Amino acid sequence: MDRTAFFDALWRRYRTLTPQADAIQAGLLGRGEVVINDHIALRSLAQTPFDLDGIERLLQTIGYSELDQYTFPEKHLDARAYRCVDDPDAPKIFVSTLRRGVLSRDCERELDVVAEGLADAPFALDTLTKGPCWSPVSYTTFEQLASESEYAGWLAAWGLQANHFTVSVNALRTLAGLEAVNDWIKSQGFALNQSGGEIKGSAAVLLAQSSTCADHVDYAFGCGTKTSIPSCFYEFAERFPDASGALFQGFVAANATHIFESTHRQQ
Repeated sequence: MDRTAFFDALWRRYRTLTPQADAIQAGLLGRGEVVINDHIALRSLAQTPFDLDGIERLLQTIGYSELDQYTFPEKHLDARAYRCVDDPDAPKIFVSTLRRGVLSRDCERELDVVAEGLADAPFALDTLTKGPCWSPVSYTTFEQLASESEYAGWLAAWGLQANHFTVSVNALRTLAGLEAVNDWIKSQGFALNQSGGEIKGSAAVLLAQSSTCADHVDYAFGCGTKTSIPSCFYEFAERFPDASGALFQGFVAANATHIFESTHRQQ
């Protein structure tokens, strides 16, 4: 699988679970914009073949190298960012993993099911685009996990896939800056994640971000229950020049900790 096929597969699955993505893209294209993807984000589980080290090895096969590392102690997460070595315009990739041994014993037992599915899955880029590689969890399991870690509940339900794509605000021509983008998004009827404020970050930290609240879509749980749960969301990123005059290419942990909450059930 080459880089183009990888992103195409991620986008195909993402848009089936995120109706707002097509609507937002159509609206931007209708304004005459060319939508450029700043980055995508993946979620996974530590101490599995698809932990940070494992996913990094897969991303290296399509030309990506590590840009930076981040920790989110309160959310029990670790993360790394990657950029494409031979194509600086290619989307960046942000990968996070949930630590093991930090939730209750019951939740850790439920995460063992996820870990077994990841251990049995083909170690290939394609696996990162397909969703869960384990049987659907029960609604009780989802609720139990999400009550301790919204990230854990989301991962158990949705598995390996992009949880968001990100519009590059710098590439837009009819909307001047992130505040204007947010105003337009709200005018189209979409709710924005308010955690940490509507805009997370600023020119002072070289990166400002906002995100929609995740779509809610019907999910068929393994117990037979079918109900609507948060799926994926759309993000918007505006980058600012650093001391050298080049646009900042990294991420800001304080921003990201609030962006994670776009998939929280209470959003």
